[in-house]
Order: sequence, then C-alpha cells, then structure tokens
Amino acid sequence: MNQQASPINLDDELLSAFLDAELSESDMERVRQAINDNEELANRIAELSMADTLVQQTFSEIDNKPVPEAITQLLTTEPNTTTENDSSPEKPNDNVIQFPWWQRTGQKIKNGLQQNYGVAAAIALTLVIIGTSPMFTSSDNPSQQWAEVNNILTHQQSGTEVTLDDGQIIQPQASFISKNNQFCRQFYRQQNANATENIACREDQQWQLVASVTVEKSLSGTQYNTASNDKALETTIDELIKGRFLNAAEESQAINNNWSTEHQ
Repeated sequence: MNQQASPINLDDELLSAFLDAELSESDMERVRQAINDNEELANRIAELSMADTLVQQTFSEIDNKPVPEAITQLLTTEPNTTTENDSSPEKPNDNVIQFPWWQRTGQKIKNGLQQNYGVAAAIALTLVIIGTSPMFTSSDNPSQQWAEVNNILTHQQSGTEVTLDDGQIIQPQASFISKNNQFCRQFYRQQNANATENIACREDQQWQLVASVTVEKSLSGTQYNTASNDKALETTIDELIKGRFLNAAEESQAINNNWSTEHQ
C-alpha cells in the first residue's frame, strides 16, 4: 500500500527555503506544483524573491563602503545577545534593529527578518540600509538635523518645499495611516548632491524614520529617479498603509490635532 505524502505547510519560512533550494527534491517539486496551481502563492513567491534580491544587493553594496562611525557604534551595542558562533535559534521577539550585523551572512538575516517580521520588514529594512548615506550620517549634528525634519513633518502640508539654513530641501509628499494605526508620511530630502525618498511614522509624539532610499536628481535639479528602488518603496508603503492616502482636508485636520490618533 502506497504511503501518501504528508501535507506541506506553505508558510513564508518554507517558501524562503524553496527560493534558496534548501528543501529536499521531493518537497521542491511539491512547492513547484503548488505554485503552478495557486496564483496567490505565485505572487507571494515573487514578493519574497524581491526581498531576497534587495537584501543581497544591499549587502553587496555595504561590503564595498566604509560604515559610518555613528552606525558602527549603534550596531556593536548588542546587550544580552548570543555570540556570533552561537548556533541557538533567534528568538521571535528579538529587536528588529539586529538586522545589520552584516558580519553574519545576508542569508541568515533575510531568513530571520522574513520568519519573525515578514516580507514587509525585510523590504523596509533593506531600504533603510540603502538609504544610509551622508543625508543622515555625516552631519556634525545629526540630532539637530533630524529635529528640523521632524518639525517640518509635524507642521507642513504635503507639497510644501522647505529650504533649511544649511541648504537642505525637505518636502513632505503624502500622508497615510498605517495598519498599526500610526500616522506616516512620505517625504523627499535633498542635500547637495545627495537625495533620498523616505517614509517616517509617528510614534511617541515624534517622527521615526522607517525607510529611506537613495534617488538620483535629474539635470533640472527638481526631478529625481529611483531606478529599481521605486518599486521597493511602493511595496513598503503598500505593506504599511491602511486604506488610502489622506486627502488635503484630512491631512490638515491631522496637523491641527498634532497627529493624534485619538481624533481618527
């Protein structure tokens, strides 16, 4: 009597292992068949594959760049964690800030992000690494620099371009409510030859940077091109947003209420 194969649990962990060819040949074939039969599953594979590609590209770029001292200090502060050679599994409640210990393999980081926080976190955090540039790391006073951005995001409506004393240009572009019921804003930031497209979300009455992707300005100086990264930024917004973007009246009301979620 032939023994039937046990059902296979097609969660993100298994799909990630499929993308990395870490399954047995029989399981690989079963996943292939499931993808052929299920369009939703095929779309999920595409999303995970994109996150995988972004992480790999990002870590390749990071390997060829010096790490800013401020970021190095942040990343080397790892209290109460296991050593790099410890083979014990990562805890599900590990703080997501652990993602850039890039001395570990990108593969381990990608798997940990997708298993513990989902593909959205993998994509968003990849964008943050890509966006680690002089825009946020080389200022003599980065805290003051972010305080100015925070003030603009708090008080200015989308479409308003603000030029700071040091020549930076900040322009809020859109606002939305996240699935965690937080207000979030997309904004453009330009300083000298550097430009980024960013997402920040409101937490504890402050704006916290969620994602940042480097963009290239055109010769006109007013337009920019995110190349292949624009799709990743859109995907991050799609994963974060609840419903639609706020219209002008809703955004104005949110500003007047100091972005309090109690007035939603």
